[in-house]
Amino acid sequence: MVNGKSNSVALLVPIFTGEKYHFWSIKMKTYFLSQNLWKIVNEGPENTSTLSEFELQQQQQNDAAALFILQQALDDYIFSRISEAKTAKDAWQILKAEFQGNSETLPLPEQDIKNCKKYLPLYNAILEGDLLSVQQLCDEDKDALEARITVNWDTALHVAVGTANANHIVEYLVNKMSMDQVSLKNKEGNTVLSVAAMAGNLQAANMIMRKDEHQSLIEVENNFDGIPLIEAARHGQKKMTESLMQFSKSYLEYATATRFEDNSGGYLLSLLIIAGFYDLALELLRRHKRLGIYVGESLLTEITRKPSAFPSGRRRNIKLRQYVNVSKELGVCEIVKEIIKSFPDAIWFTNEKKHNIFHLTIINRQEKVFNLIFKISSHKHLLLMSRDVYGNNVLHFVGLLAPENQLNLIPGAALQMQHELQWFKEIENIVQPAYKVDKNFNGETPAMIFTEAHRELVKEGRDWMKVVANSCSLAAALIATIVSEC
Repeated sequence: MVNGKSNSVALLVPIFTGEKYHFWSIKMKTYFLSQNLWKIVNEGPENTSTLSEFELQQQQQNDAAALFILQQALDDYIFSRISEAKTAKDAWQILKAEFQGNSETLPLPEQDIKNCKKYLPLYNAILEGDLLSVQQLCDEDKDALEARITVNWDTALHVAVGTANANHIVEYLVNKMSMDQVSLKNKEGNTVLSVAAMAGNLQAANMIMRKDEHQSLIEVENNFDGIPLIEAARHGQKKMTESLMQFSKSYLEYATATRFEDNSGGYLLSLLIIAGFYDLALELLRRHKRLGIYVGESLLTEITRKPSAFPSGRRRNIKLRQYVNVSKELGVCEIVKEIIKSFPDAIWFTNEKKHNIFHLTIINRQEKVFNLIFKISSHKHLLLMSRDVYGNNVLHFVGLLAPENQLNLIPGAALQMQHELQWFKEIENIVQPAYKVDKNFNGETPAMIFTEAHRELVKEGRDWMKVVANSCSLAAALIATIVSEC
């Protein structure tokens, strides 16, 4: 209720998760306009000296209402940015300053370009798992160990940890680097331990933890206030989450003692539930019972969104056979590999719809190219997190029907549908758990898009199976007739 007027229609507040600020801000402006609150959000409170007592009280009430709406419109992870704001305008300006940015692609700083070119051989050697070349390059250049070798300001160790298949190089670099060098952050504020947590690289994490005698990296936050434990849970890395929980006791004890005033503990529990790590969530609640009282309502809300957690909500698992890749196109993977090898940051290029290389390979069903990029890119977890201008994540793209030229490589609608399901499940297993129920700007989840896009194919598959069944019945009858007459 605002200014004494009630709305006959309850409006849903759009939630900002840290992405697509431009779209969210437009929706919020419309929302505030509908509630007669945009002026106080945009311009702030009027001069109190000119207001009557009633007008002053009304202004304070409207400002508090607008600030409350803004607070409710933010993901818990973002709320901490405005938690100290006293007015709606202050909160709005804080978010605008941090997230508005520039929609155009900015040129890379000259020093970043120089470093990327200079250390390209080192970058490629790490991706190729060439330890001898890495050793030689590091011995020849004393600055190589702490140099920023990508536009994301990653060190050689960041890259090696992120690939998850170059741990022999990780071991060499960890032993050679000082603790100060190991502690360096990239542009997103991630230490190498955070990168290991995101990638699920438990072996690398253990090497880093052994190096870090004082366990200082375990509670280092990135630019989004996420410590390694939070990032492991957010990216659905169960073994990593379980391991880091053992080393994050001081963080969890502090959070419990302060009743999770910054909601970090509540966010962690929410992530565990979203990822389906119910045993870890239960273990955390058993150790910190007060947490269940503090955030119980929100946790129950999360659980109700996971019907598969209960027997009544489970569906029969579909067992899918492994298919050999039917694409016979020659040279595609080789070309992509050479491009990435020569210019690694080409993976960040997007078109006008913000489709990156992962999006396009999924949309066009270039499975070999997708597997290649996923294997050699040290930033695959970041690419998988990206969205297009319509709010679609990678799983939304997987839900689309394959292009006709790719679909026709598989005989029969039933086998085509089987392959489509396999493709969806395979990508579903590597994205963040939250992305499975994430909605685009049209309010569609990946499962909704998949169901609608494949509706006709399901019908064709059903008809195809009937024809095959009739053919088999006819063949059986003929064989039985022949046998009986012999």
